[in-house]
Amino acid sequence: MAGNQFENALERLSMKAIVAVTEDVNLSLTRNKKRKRSALLDTVRDSEAARELIITAGEKKTPDVVETSNPSELDHALQQLTVKEILMTAGPGKILRVNKRRRSTLIEAVERSSELQKLMISAAAAKEERVHEDRERALKRVCLQQEPQSADDDHFLQDVEKSVCEKCLSNFIDRTGNDATRQVVCISCAGEYFASEATEIALRDIHNKNVLRPFQVHPHQKLVDGMLLYHQAVFHKGEGPYGYICGSCLDDINVNKTPMLSLANNLWVGEIPDELAMLTLPERVLVALSYPAAYIVKLYPKRRGAVNWDSAGLNSGL
Repeated sequence: MAGNQFENALERLSMKAIVAVTEDVNLSLTRNKKRKRSALLDTVRDSEAARELIITAGEKKTPDVVETSNPSELDHALQQLTVKEILMTAGPGKILRVNKRRRSTLIEAVERSSELQKLMISAAAAKEERVHEDRERALKRVCLQQEPQSADDDHFLQDVEKSVCEKCLSNFIDRTGNDATRQVVCISCAGEYFASEATEIALRDIHNKNVLRPFQVHPHQKLVDGMLLYHQAVFHKGEGPYGYICGSCLDDINVNKTPMLSLANNLWVGEIPDELAMLTLPERVLVALSYPAAYIVKLYPKRRGAVNWDSAGLNSGL
């Protein structure tokens, strides 16, 4: 019984009050012990004279009580909260470690502090409000799940009209047919593109022809109106020659800029003789006058499980 009175008295007294009460007792309190409450309490507990003085001082100090209109409001709030919620609401340093071990001592510590009592009542009210909102949301979900099926559900998985099927099939053919997948060669950069990505244009209608003129004319270059073009992609149609220009090259030409990948931008290497065109990669390395830093060779596509590989996408010369 005396032990409980002593512990309760320690909770009521501050460190300054404990030091003042025990001044007449020779406790040999160092500066470090006076700064740390745990060290101070351990020293006081070892002295019987100090224990009696602290119990007497604790009895003189009455605990704070919350003045509420309903006396059972605090009890109801504490019943709603768990031990973890009480400690989180109180915050660090408000409750001693010895009072955190049991719920009964924790509640006693709360009852001795008007500040903690107010915090617990507010926390319990907020928790009840959250629980009420969660119940309402759960009830709404149940009601929505039990609603009768609408009239639109009667049409679910019904046969599609024939006109819709024919329209979808026509769109599929338009996007995957020969015309949509046809590839053409750009006369500016000699790149291969889908016909939808290039523009057919008459050579006489090309603006800013000067951007397609080579910086240095070579005797084997075949110029058309002063332009260095990939002549194998030029075809005749009606009154004059025509060709396809990819979107990137056409945008640069329209702004009077030499396309980056055009043959006129020092990328012309001339016609490759048949004797060199038929060589494999190792053979080209053996007869090359200079060697690049690296070769990037694509043997097989990364897609797995496919069959009937397109030979154009494979390098069979190794």
